[in-house]
Amino acid sequence: MRTGPDPARVAQIVAAGVRASGYLVRSRTVLTAAHAVQPQERLKVRFVAEDGGEVIEQGEVVFHEPSLDIAVVTLAGGPKVDPVPYGRVVDPLPAEAIGFPRFRLHTHQGAIFRDTRHARGVVAPASWRREGGLELIVDAPAPDPEASPWEGMSGAAIWSVGHVIGVVSEHRLNDPPDTLTGTRVDRWYGDPKLSRGRLKRLRDLIGLPAEHGRLTTVTAHVWHLEAYLDAATHALRQPTGAPAIDSYVPQTLHRHGVDNLLDIRAGQGRITSEDLLATTTGAIVTAGPGGGKSSLLRALQAAGIARWRGAHPPGELPVYVQATDLVGGAPLAQALAGAVSARLSAHGLTARLPDEFFQAPPRPGGRWLLLVDGLDDIIDPEGRAHVLRLLSAARDYRFILCTRPLADRRETGLRQGTARYELEPFARHQIHEFACRWFTAAGGEDPSATADALALAATRAGLIDLMRVPLMAALLCHLYAVAPDAPLPSGRSGVISRFVESQSERFHSPGAGGAFSQAKATFERYGPDVVTAAGRAVALMPAVVREMAVRQHNAGVVAVNAFLAAHPKLAPPAPVPHEAWSSFLADTARRTGLLVGEPAAFFHGSIAEYFAAQELAADAARHEAVLRDGLAAVRRRTRAARYLSVPAPAPEASFLGFLIDARKPSRSAHGVLKDLASGTYVQGPEFIAELVRLGTKVPPDVVRRATDNLRRTVGRKKRYTPSDRARAAVALAELSTDEGEELMLSLASDTDLPASALMDGRDKDDAEHAGLLRGRYEYPRVYLALKLAERGRPAGYVLLNAMARDAYLLPMTRAHSAGALADLGSPGAAELLHDLAHDPTMTVSGRIVAARLLGLKLADERAARILNAIARDDSLSPFVVSRAAFSLARLGDNRGRTILLRIARTAPPDGGLMAHFARVQAARFLARLGDERALKVFERLAHDEDVPTFVRRRAKSGRKRFAAMKQAAMTVEQRVIAEIASVGVAARFVNAFLTPIANVAVHAFLRRYRDARPADADP
Repeated sequence: MRTGPDPARVAQIVAAGVRASGYLVRSRTVLTAAHAVQPQERLKVRFVAEDGGEVIEQGEVVFHEPSLDIAVVTLAGGPKVDPVPYGRVVDPLPAEAIGFPRFRLHTHQGAIFRDTRHARGVVAPASWRREGGLELIVDAPAPDPEASPWEGMSGAAIWSVGHVIGVVSEHRLNDPPDTLTGTRVDRWYGDPKLSRGRLKRLRDLIGLPAEHGRLTTVTAHVWHLEAYLDAATHALRQPTGAPAIDSYVPQTLHRHGVDNLLDIRAGQGRITSEDLLATTTGAIVTAGPGGGKSSLLRALQAAGIARWRGAHPPGELPVYVQATDLVGGAPLAQALAGAVSARLSAHGLTARLPDEFFQAPPRPGGRWLLLVDGLDDIIDPEGRAHVLRLLSAARDYRFILCTRPLADRRETGLRQGTARYELEPFARHQIHEFACRWFTAAGGEDPSATADALALAATRAGLIDLMRVPLMAALLCHLYAVAPDAPLPSGRSGVISRFVESQSERFHSPGAGGAFSQAKATFERYGPDVVTAAGRAVALMPAVVREMAVRQHNAGVVAVNAFLAAHPKLAPPAPVPHEAWSSFLADTARRTGLLVGEPAAFFHGSIAEYFAAQELAADAARHEAVLRDGLAAVRRRTRAARYLSVPAPAPEASFLGFLIDARKPSRSAHGVLKDLASGTYVQGPEFIAELVRLGTKVPPDVVRRATDNLRRTVGRKKRYTPSDRARAAVALAELSTDEGEELMLSLASDTDLPASALMDGRDKDDAEHAGLLRGRYEYPRVYLALKLAERGRPAGYVLLNAMARDAYLLPMTRAHSAGALADLGSPGAAELLHDLAHDPTMTVSGRIVAARLLGLKLADERAARILNAIARDDSLSPFVVSRAAFSLARLGDNRGRTILLRIARTAPPDGGLMAHFARVQAARFLARLGDERALKVFERLAHDEDVPTFVRRRAKSGRKRFAAMKQAAMTVEQRVIAEIASVGVAARFVNAFLTPIANVAVHAFLRRYRDARPADADP
């Protein structure tokens, strides 16, 4: 969206013996100066086309107000355009106007005409205050003894920061030649000579706001904001390590919730990357190397800026920043201003953003959305913790933080409600879509056919699954575009190696565009010695870049320009200026194809890992030690993780994979790999499967061990939980595609429900407990069917559809099956969820989940109506009503919060225990929404003598938990235990979801919690 005058809409008014300027402020409507035209006058209006030709329209003056020196001309025809925004200024600010002044009258190719002048300057709103004028100070033209050189500029619209703030009026002879005087838009409202009816007529004609107070006040902040938006938009169009915006394919994010045990059981579902922008809470997004994290943030920034500049701007404006920019002692706003100014200085941001720019919201009622990339780039754990605390303490901001999974998993200091997502790789059908978009952006002749050919070649080379990783997909598209007839390399290291080779060939090309030729052309004027030094720098640059990559892997993000400037072999030769030499070195580094942007940076962290592994491989002893120790650390963590929670894939898998590819593992390292593959628990062979998924050349005997181990795990019903067996089958599919997928299909189709799943030797008559145990067998079926569909197996879609329609299954299972179909983009998912939300065979809780998924996943307006109807059904228990209201609030409908608040505040007439418990539940839902009113509700319940003592204790516990989770640092496990302790969940409820060994750890936590609580705490 243009934020200043559009030259194509600048008009020249051709009246009887008069020339003036004007602007097409809306379709078929030109605003100009009154002194240049007459009322009801018919005239010509001339526009200059893009090619320099003229477009003439017939017009008529339909509004004429001499007191304000403005007139409106209606055209007989013309293009359809958007209305211009209007504003007012209170302080000196940059401003501009385009018109047809007299001093631009000249002859060109035999024609005499006035050309345009784009006048830029500073507006001085304190001038001409009594008259209501506006002074624009610009560069003065040459003097004209016969008339004002500005004659004909009258009527030009005066713009400041994307808003029309006035219209140029008559240039008086005694006015200085460097000033243009105009009439102010904000003074049009209060002019005593303009009647109310005439003002309404003017508003209707040119699209003025109905009231003076609705004019946008253009301030220095707004000016900086528009400069930021322009520069950020330009930066998004420039090449980076991430795929181009035009080729971006939205990926699915899987939310890992720990706010209650239901989240552990059934998860928080899946959303697309587009939906993440519409959420209201902070988020941490994890993905493996090349998983699309940076591409996600760029897409979110592009979409957020587009929405902000749309007709109805949202309340959040995104700003991208690297996590490493926030390390240090600077306040958050100051760190943001410095980092953003430095990054966007090469994209048109001419003035540094002031330190206070990010202290204020981007507009009243709005807030900044911080898109923070690369937390894993911070090597120091304390530095990472500092960034997390800094973001969590900034209550006026929302953040989305992207990182690789971290080994220490430190997420201390995060505010309550921070969501955790895993960015999933491309589904099979998305590979073709991405390749089509990539080849289209590259200017290919037949992108679809080229994408098909690449997919066939990747399948033959065993790389099709590797293309589910966005980075690998982009690199393979590049390699295929460069050499479509050459065979594709094998494995991830082979792909990166081939890419580095192709960039090296391009770098050393002998033509006029090659690096050596460009260096010679740049420094030839300084003499042969300087040219020789420049050539030497070019020859050294690939080795220097590799050296820099190793440094970055070992010590964190490297400032490229500083590294190059301090390199002993790249000192500037005399008499070349230091700045010129630094710029040359940075440009040369970027020409290697491995660094991008300004300031220069590696286009992806995997490049640094690859070079670091290659450097270690040159020393057998160091390679053996690093690989052995790294694998041993993974082995220890996979064993310990079994007792606490389900671990993410080992964060070291990427680098360890490069080490394995770079040099054959030693005997000791090989032994650790075999131990992992043969591990008793599924996490060990899962790690081997992760290495294979990354394209690592894992020793065949290790792969065989892992395959056999996973196969045994799947087959042992009594020893392993359904969840473990499902995970084993998915991992097996990475090692042996056909066998793994067949086992996935077998498990997903298995409807056998052992008696122990219903009884488990305890509370045989407890239907709720039986249903929870039954869910342990049904939910893995949904997970497996979804994974099958993502791998391109039609059976996955068939199973999900069948489970969603099977009235024998748990309502939650049916709802989440339909939700999975929505994740997959199934065309019938919306109607299926809608039908389930009305299905009489579904429990009310199941209907609520179906309606919630309908709203969250598909943004279907019917979801809010369904949930609102359930929440207002007086025949339902307050527990069910509060769940419906909570789901309604999660859709962004404030009626849900209102209902929750009513339940929490209303004392039941019978004073029953369960009715009071429902009040506590409603307050807890408000707390989960981040509603500060929850604290007051908890406080009231905790001190209400009419409330049963047991309920008062629960309210007191809820209040403490809400306050603690807002202020204190809590690990994932501590949050689970706090949830268990705050609601008093029975041990059998815990046992329904956690493995037997994990139960030991949970109950140990509970005992410590009980021993450590204050004397006045809940029992």
